[in-house]
Amino acid sequence: MFNDELDMLQKWEQLAYDWIFFGKIRLSDIPQELRKYNSVLHSSALRYARERNLANRYVEELNVLLEDAVILEKQDKYASEDLYRLLFNSMYFGENYFKGEKSFDEFIQKQKDNPSLNWESGGI
Repeated sequence: MFNDELDMLQKWEQLAYDWIFFGKIRLSDIPQELRKYNSVLHSSALRYARERNLANRYVEELNVLLEDAVILEKQDKYASEDLYRLLFNSMYFGENYFKGEKSFDEFIQKQKDNPSLNWESGGI
């Protein structure tokens, strides 16, 4: 039974990657319980938006990533570190693509003003 469930989950994940890659779904379309431990789904969604120069979508996916990291931190601080690392890297890397875009700049400023994020050490 466990192998059948694992096989089904792996097939679902592959479908989700494909759907994200082709812009059919967004992270918010995937239940949080399924996406919060999967940084590759987050990376795929951010990559899709970045490669198509979709600043608003990039910010939407960053917001989902942040939400997932905060929720996961309450449940499993160690596991949340991957999501926070991805968040900081995506914010930094996103500046090469979206600096000057209002939605992106506002998101970055809001996070810089967030006292729970430790910018001096590069993250939480």
